[in-house]
Amino acid sequence: MIGINGIGLLLPERKSSVLSMLDCITYVRDLVGVDHVGLGLDYSRSSTEEQIVSHPEFWPAAEYPANWPMKDLGPEVIPEIIAGVRQRGWSETDMDKLLGGNFLRVAQAVWK
Repeated sequence: MIGINGIGLLLPERKSSVLSMLDCITYVRDLVGVDHVGLGLDYSRSSTEEQIVSHPEFWPAAEYPANWPMKDLGPEVIPEIIAGVRQRGWSETDMDKLLGGNFLRVAQAVWK
């Protein structure tokens, strides 16, 4: 499973926007299939900044400067994501997979 998050630094063109998220979601779906992509919005700005500071080995200062603009997208953009994938021609079944169905399937298979 690949969870697409809304942290601009990790999205195409390092832009925190719904369009950038949609481009990333579409890219991953096309790369690995709709059964392996979901929304990874389980983070917060403070926890992400804390991780960057406390684990510099994973977040090199040259790529992730301490003052980089940390605008992130959270669950409030889900309606826009739904509209966007619908506009891109996704079926209801595939949207359900993206919006939690894939994570549920994996959790049910793993947590017995």
